[in-house]
Amino acid sequence: MNLTGFSLNNSRLVMLLVALLTVAGLGMLTNFPSKEDAVVTIRDAVVTTYFPGMSPRRVEDLITRKVEEYIRQMPEVEDIYDVKSATGVSIVYVKVYDSFFDMDQIWTDLRNKMDDVRPELPEGTIGPFVDDEFGDVSVVLVALTAEGFTMAEMRDVARDMQDDFYTIPGIRKVELHGVQSERVFLEISNARLAQWGLSPTELAQTLMKQNIILPGGSVDTGAVELVVEPSGNFESVEDIENVVIRLPSSNQVAYLKDIATVKRAYIDPPVAKVYYDGKPAIILAVEQMETGVNVLDFTPRVEKRVEEWQNQLPIGYQVDVAFYQAKYVAESVNGVAMNLVQTLVTVLAVVMIFLGLRTGLIVGTIVPLTMIVTLVWMRVLGLELHRITLATLIISLGLLVDNGIVMAEEVGRRMLEGEERRDAAINAGKTLALPLLTSTLTTILAFVPLAMAPNVTGEYLSSMATVIAITLLTSWVLANMVTPLNCYWFLKPKALTEEEIQAQYQKPMYQIYKRILTFALNNRIVVLGVVAGLMFGAITLMGVVRKQFMPDSERDQYMIYFDIPAGYGSNAMDRTAVRFLEWLEDEEANPEVTSSIAYVGYGGPRFFQTFGPRAPAANISFILVTTKDFDSIFPSMDRTRDYLAQNMPEVYPRIKTFWLGANETGLIEVRISGPDHDKIYELGQQVEQALRDIPGTDGIYSDWENRVSKVFVDIDQPRARRAGVTSEEIANSLNAFFSGSPITDYREEDKAIPVMLRAIGAERKTLDRLRTVQVYSSARNENLPLTQLANLRTEVMYNQIFRRNLLPTVTVEAKHLWLQAAELEEALSPALDKIMEDLPPRHFWEWGGESENSAKAQNAIKIFLPHALGAMILLMVWQFNSYAKPAIIFITIPLVLIGAAPGLLLTGAFFGFMAILGFLSLAGIIINNAIVLLESIQNEIDAGAKPYDAVLKACLTRFKPVFMTTLTTILGLISLMIPPDPMFFAMAVVISFGLAVGTLLTLVLVPVLFSLFFRVKVEESVAP
Repeated sequence: MNLTGFSLNNSRLVMLLVALLTVAGLGMLTNFPSKEDAVVTIRDAVVTTYFPGMSPRRVEDLITRKVEEYIRQMPEVEDIYDVKSATGVSIVYVKVYDSFFDMDQIWTDLRNKMDDVRPELPEGTIGPFVDDEFGDVSVVLVALTAEGFTMAEMRDVARDMQDDFYTIPGIRKVELHGVQSERVFLEISNARLAQWGLSPTELAQTLMKQNIILPGGSVDTGAVELVVEPSGNFESVEDIENVVIRLPSSNQVAYLKDIATVKRAYIDPPVAKVYYDGKPAIILAVEQMETGVNVLDFTPRVEKRVEEWQNQLPIGYQVDVAFYQAKYVAESVNGVAMNLVQTLVTVLAVVMIFLGLRTGLIVGTIVPLTMIVTLVWMRVLGLELHRITLATLIISLGLLVDNGIVMAEEVGRRMLEGEERRDAAINAGKTLALPLLTSTLTTILAFVPLAMAPNVTGEYLSSMATVIAITLLTSWVLANMVTPLNCYWFLKPKALTEEEIQAQYQKPMYQIYKRILTFALNNRIVVLGVVAGLMFGAITLMGVVRKQFMPDSERDQYMIYFDIPAGYGSNAMDRTAVRFLEWLEDEEANPEVTSSIAYVGYGGPRFFQTFGPRAPAANISFILVTTKDFDSIFPSMDRTRDYLAQNMPEVYPRIKTFWLGANETGLIEVRISGPDHDKIYELGQQVEQALRDIPGTDGIYSDWENRVSKVFVDIDQPRARRAGVTSEEIANSLNAFFSGSPITDYREEDKAIPVMLRAIGAERKTLDRLRTVQVYSSARNENLPLTQLANLRTEVMYNQIFRRNLLPTVTVEAKHLWLQAAELEEALSPALDKIMEDLPPRHFWEWGGESENSAKAQNAIKIFLPHALGAMILLMVWQFNSYAKPAIIFITIPLVLIGAAPGLLLTGAFFGFMAILGFLSLAGIIINNAIVLLESIQNEIDAGAKPYDAVLKACLTRFKPVFMTTLTTILGLISLMIPPDPMFFAMAVVISFGLAVGTLLTLVLVPVLFSLFFRVKVEESVAP
């Protein structure tokens, strides 16, 4: 079917459809779903299992291994990684293959597997629990602080705010972070209990029996039925203090407050504390938004509600929006949208300069129309506006305008040569529809490997391939229907005589090109030799181009992994973090810092899609620092690094910027695996030292951390049996003495506050008191000192043991202040080879980090690259009915390296994944130009021209449109290069420099190769 003929015969219908699509697109633009970045499916889950007090080695042997074995039975699981065995806890991270998308069913299967493993775990194991909401992203973080109010009062306000936030349209889940749970502590002294002749068990039993909520039955009076409810539950802390305790040594009684200290306090040691701007805070994290809600519309609703709460709370309370994704979405969307407008204006200006105002406007209408129709299709397909899709629209501008230029040029040329307007439009459509479709499809096929790549980076960038396909196909349809129609209506050129037509090609630009082309055709072997030399030089240059998998982000934030040595408790971590935050919030010391959020003891919520929060641990913290702007983060980071090194040497900081893409940039990892814990730990320490020996290395960290001391209580079983004491009673006595044992609950309104029995602070915080711990013997009804039942010893052990894919694995990571990951790996390799030269059997090491992620992404693209190339070849063979012409085209594609390699070096751009995408785009453009050029040569031959004349004439007639499309593409990408776009700079450089040289090679090398392949004889030309 001839689309151009249909359009001319049904012009009113076509223009009505165009008008409707335009209105629909503009209407959608006002409320188009927007995000900062493309959505990536989080295919990770966390399986956590608890056994309080169990050593890391026993956790590994008795719990972690069994959990791993059952997880490995699932065929969907790619990796079992960051498998942590620490005191009392096993944490297993599960990664599913990127080719799976139905995560709900997979997580259901994982839960079923964990149900299956439960009977094989030791008695007393708590869990395993599966967290499959690990990937939920917080779009807003609201900080609640309150000077002069208690944490309990803050918690009540935060819960009311949480309930209120759920009424905001678009919110699905709001979580509270930093809430410190309350406890009622009964603190006892061994000496005092002995004085009263009491045991901890007797105290606990008395409290449990009195604190009851039980039914007392009902009385049926015949007329009514009365419910009887006995009192007995504690109404206040004073009720607990005044519990009467019967003394076993006499018939006397005593109040509990005379025997133990009763106090209401917060959990000690603290768990998961949060500070906002250095003040204790509760964070309300909007964890998930309903699908289809525009974050730019959603966030103002939250801000309005925050303002309402601030106005109604008492003086002293402060409610702040500590983080909102909409800020970065707006910056990303508005910045790229402005670039899009600039590019659009540039493209239109170039077209009008070269084609004239009337033809320029005709071609120019395709650009905004294509953008608008693309938005309609994006909305239909569920694509959102974000950094990737918007930048893709910029990239596609230079590609899509080619169809309109070629069509308008052809219609105009035919009119100038004397064809009727209608015939010129229809014949142009017939001549160009198929070549333009072929070139459009081949360009789209260049991006197919990206769209189909079974990898998280491919998923992150897959919308690029989809948008490219939409824009180019839309452009092709509009070029075949709207452009000829507009040419028919508005182009009314006067037909030129043969002399006037020939005169057009006498302009300097054409004559220079004709001389170059004539020289090339007369010196084919020389030209091929020069091109081969240039190609060799380009390949050599690529060897010195710096490499970076994905670029860093330009957020005005940075993060601090803030750790102290393993073995320190959460109180020490809290004090250290508070001391640092006092300095960080000092405006004189840190004028760039505008706010900070510190999560003490854990990593907080996920607020950045590709950022995984840290697992809880007593010796870790995570601090998010916001500065005035992007340029402020580097002086602030340097100052923070220096301050910590000089004033807080006990802190192991890792200070990082954010990154674009699915994985952290600049990070190297060395993973050492094997069954011998001591060997791999020793090798890991050697790797750490080798990294320290490289100047500028930063953030060196081993996941096994330092060894710690642990006190073992070796129970003498014969003595314990003679004393009538079980191992369980000894363990319970120790746990109650130091950590506290829950004995009942104190209920206050809707809260149930655990009542904990533990030793007084002076006793439980002193190791010497361990020997005097009293163990209650239920058989003999008396307390016995621990030293009569057990021997004590201290042992140095691993704080935590990590495994990966069923093997113990030490992972050492690092970054560098100025080297990229590949360069740091190269610097480390000599020392690493020496360290690993005598690895024992069944031990191995491997690179992780950026290099591993880069290899995975590139391998994922390679999977479907042969399919895409095969489809391109089939298309071109179908188009030309020839093998030689597709061969000519494919020979020219690699030559774009001649321009791209110097471009990368001159601009300082990195060669990475985005540069690879640039080469894919280049391949599509070069194929596009070559197809139309070869088709033009064949048309001239079919029209009766001699082969040599046909080559010259076709090249001259195609010179202007090819030059124009190249120029529009390059100028359209300038907005991504000046200033450098953080995401697309390398891609724009590759396309611009590669296209500048590639176009010249297309216009020269394609005719040279054609003349060689088809044995075209050099003759005296009669072409213009």
